[in-house]
Amino acid sequence: MSQGRPLILGVFVWFLCSLLYFALLHSRGDAGLYRIYAKGVRDDESAPQRVERISPLGVAQTPRSRWLLQSLWRELLLLRTSMFFSLMSAFNIGFRDINFGRWLRLLTREEFDIKAVGWARVVAGWQSLISVYLIALWVLTYFGRPFG
Repeated sequence: MSQGRPLILGVFVWFLCSLLYFALLHSRGDAGLYRIYAKGVRDDESAPQRVERISPLGVAQTPRSRWLLQSLWRELLLLRTSMFFSLMSAFNIGFRDINFGRWLRLLTREEFDIKAVGWARVVAGWQSLISVYLIALWVLTYFGRPFG
């Protein structure tokens, strides 16, 4: 009946799934995360929708010190993307007008959505279900005494 335990477990699940998504970004094949850009106001309606796989990019031939910094920077960007997708997956299931996943998507500079394919999709589904369960458990333990 600890009130903070579901939140601590939720943060642990978020971080663990972030690391799983980060590992899937480095895997070969079709499984992984894809960024799907929405059509802008100025875009032509007949233009195809822009889709790109989120993956580590190669670093051009540069001096050794710059190569290390560029590689580290790109890995940090990938980790940030996987953590953002993990947070979106955790709050993906909303209730009517209360949809935290949509609110998180509105915080970005460009309008896009991140979709999971393959094993990343399975992990995202399980993460969403576990997160909703932990949030409901936190609400019950914080705002009421369901068993007493």
